[in-house]
Amino acid sequence: MDIWTLLNNKSVTDRIRIKLQEVLNEAIWVITMCESTVVLLRNGRKEIIMEDVARISFTSGGVTLMDILGGTRTVDNVKITEANLMDHELILEEI
Repeated sequence: MDIWTLLNNKSVTDRIRIKLQEVLNEAIWVITMCESTVVLLRNGRKEIIMEDVARISFTSGGVTLMDILGGTRTVDNVKITEANLMDHELILEEI
C-alpha cells in the first residue's frame, strides 16, 4: 500500500494521517531543495533561462545546464555572478 492510499484510507486515524502528511511534506522538501532556477540578468531584469536545474557544467565562456529530467541547455558568453542557495537561484550575466 502506498502513502497516497494510506492518506485516503478511512481506517487510518487522523493522528497517523497527520504524521504521514508530515513525512510526505519533508520528502517533497528534500527532493526540491536541490533544484535551482537559472536566470540571466539583462538590463537590470531577470530572464529565466531554465528551471529545475540539477547540474551545472562550465564550458569555455559559458555553462551547460541539466534539469532533473536530463534535458540540457548551453548558454554561451556568460559568467555566474551569484549563486543564491537559499533561494535556489543561479544568476548569470553576459560577458
